[in-house]
Amino acid sequence: MLVDYTLLDDIEKFCTAVLKSESLNLAGIDFKVDDENNYFCFEINPGPGWSAYYKNDGFKKNEFVYDLIEYLSHG
Repeated sequence: MLVDYTLLDDIEKFCTAVLKSESLNLAGIDFKVDDENNYFCFEINPGPGWSAYYKNDGFKKNEFVYDLIEYLSHG
């Protein structure tokens, strides 16, 4: 299910700075949170779920990806 999630201010600032520094409008930023509530960034992907943009590419798409594309396309 696709739901809104409010980021901590510091994490949102980090993500915004990364997008700006790389001239990106969209990116997948993967985080892990430890037991002490520390965030670790594993990767920043400028083409998250790229194969999902092509409906006839032979890949099985999941409902979440289509929901995300629909949400981003129509706000």
